[in-house]
Amino acid sequence: MVSIVNEVTTTKPRAVAGRFREWGKSLRSVDDDIRSLTLTVFSRMKKEFAGVNEKTRGRYDCFYIGKPSSKSVFVAFRVNQKSLAIRIRTNSTFKDGKEWTQNRAYRNWFFTKDQEREFKITDKSDIDYAISLISQSYLLVRTRL
Repeated sequence: MVSIVNEVTTTKPRAVAGRFREWGKSLRSVDDDIRSLTLTVFSRMKKEFAGVNEKTRGRYDCFYIGKPSSKSVFVAFRVNQKSLAIRIRTNSTFKDGKEWTQNRAYRNWFFTKDQEREFKITDKSDIDYAISLISQSYLLVRTRL
């Protein structure tokens, strides 16, 4: 009789720079300009949108109206080294005059109903238009709750 022994070794998984980090680690690792941009957007969101709550979901930071749920989430943020990626809930009435979302709609990533669109911002001069796109998502969710 032959006995076979399997040797199991455990190693730490290698960290891939900038990929699949949790939100807090990602935010700490990005350039100061992107971190400042992100904090400015978050500050504006809390001032301009009533009743919003913030909750981290893995590498995303999400904003909800009221209690966090799949129905109340209206925007999800993810930071990269050179930009802030923003995913919003939309429907057929969505308007994007500057075509930041490139007329691409996704389904079922964050939002199980409707459409989902993504755009990126890199500069504080982009904030006003980004807030106008986010507000469409906010109003869509607000009318349904």
